[in-house]
Amino acid sequence: MRYVLILASVLTLAAARPASAQIVVSTFEQLQAGVKPGDRLFVIDKTGIETDGRLQSLSPEVLTLALKGQQERHFTRDDVVVIRKLTHDSVWNGAAIGAGVADAFILISAIGCSHGCGEYILQALVGGAVWGGGIGALVDAAILTPQDVYRRGSSARLAIHPAVGRGRVGATVTMRW
Repeated sequence: MRYVLILASVLTLAAARPASAQIVVSTFEQLQAGVKPGDRLFVIDKTGIETDGRLQSLSPEVLTLALKGQQERHFTRDDVVVIRKLTHDSVWNGAAIGAGVADAFILISAIGCSHGCGEYILQALVGGAVWGGGIGALVDAAILTPQDVYRRGSSARLAIHPAVGRGRVGATVTMRW
């Protein structure tokens, strides 16, 4: 029975995080499809200064951010090096961590059990994985992570685009080198 408990805890802790493709564009024209007015952006200019603001407008040549205090700042495409946008991370890693932590506490608590409590421990592990996973997913959903959406002069080396049609689901993969 102990081997089953150890295997259950290892499988809970080793839950794989799904892969996600991060698309980074290299022109303002491509960026227009990924951002909209009001989005919070972090713009790093060629001097290395980061400016935090809300997107007011975007053209192929100029990006305008609304800053705090009713100010606005204009960036030409030659001024901008990196643009980051706050996005939600996948909740699966938070769920896996929460389930693993809950099950670890249950296993530590069950070490002293020696008389017929194996079935109760298994039930507790399942319940702990559900509750711990749910709490971990909620915590992870509340956290916003900055991700690069634009980099000057760096075209994506790997691009993955969904290809969905009638009765078909797939992906188009483009590699550059």
